[in-house]
Amino acid sequence: MANKLRKTAIDLFREAIAEGIVTQNPAEATRIQRVTIRRERITLDEYDVIRDAAEELPSWVAPCLDLALITGQRLGDIQALRWGDFKEGRLYIKQEKTGVMLAISEKTRLECLDISLSDVLRQFKTLNHGASHIVADEKHSMFAKKTISEAFMKARRASGLTWNGTAPSFHEIRSLAARLYTEEKGKDYAQKLLGHKSSDMTDKYRDVRGAEWTEI
Repeated sequence: MANKLRKTAIDLFREAIAEGIVTQNPAEATRIQRVTIRRERITLDEYDVIRDAAEELPSWVAPCLDLALITGQRLGDIQALRWGDFKEGRLYIKQEKTGVMLAISEKTRLECLDISLSDVLRQFKTLNHGASHIVADEKHSMFAKKTISEAFMKARRASGLTWNGTAPSFHEIRSLAARLYTEEKGKDYAQKLLGHKSSDMTDKYRDVRGAEWTEI
């Protein structure tokens, strides 16, 4: 609202300058109000619907969503994963944003989905024989971050789901992972998996923003 008023004032003063009424535009000296866009969270039920829709897209999309959920990692880290990062039953990740180093066991599992990291990696093995990167298929040795993000948006749109606010992006899978692992294995586990040094940051991811019912 404040930015709209600012723009209106600037336009009015420009008209006044053109008419010779004033010589300066004081509205241009005002600051643009920063707007924080809060994306809607994804619930587990919504994730299931989006993932089902992803099954109708190229074969790498659905397991890519599972990989993001099982590991709880950011888009850039998912995109960059190489088969060489998987050693002796662990997936080694150095987070692009923070430099935090993780070694995630292939046994890492979400009971609510009945799926483990090894299950997801097995799916990719059948898709991309000889590829350098994990998120790949027979025709592509890797995918750009934009391609992965757009694939999620296609699945989200195809799901038929709607949100009142800003529709969730691929990044919201990380928030869902934080909530699911907190529920199944506790806050400390979720914090370690996400690579957060502060529990306050993990708490932000656990904030459901009204997306889930509170059971009493």
